[in-house]
Amino acid sequence: MLEQRIQQQFFDSADLHYAAAEVLAKPVNDAVSALIGCITAGGKVLACGNGGSAADAQHFAAARARAARDPIIAPHQHQPGRLEMGERARFGGVAERLRGRRVRR
Repeated sequence: MLEQRIQQQFFDSADLHYAAAEVLAKPVNDAVSALIGCITAGGKVLACGNGGSAADAQHFAAARARAARDPIIAPHQHQPGRLEMGERARFGGVAERLRGRRVRR
């Protein structure tokens, strides 16, 4: 009985992966093409997130930097003040504040 449930989980997972591949292959390809186009044109790719997404963004940026042997800017080092700055500025001008610029309103 338990073994059948375990097998069914694998089958359901495989079905879901197959369905996702059919639906998501083109959008993922388009996203990768856009990233490559940006980088090869000399542009920047910015990755950000909050909580677990921030960890994913940091991992993504570090992996790309290692692959390109480029340094990365890690504003996560200033994380304790970010939310406070966002609250003070009502989230307007947070990027400028992270870069050390004062924002006048």
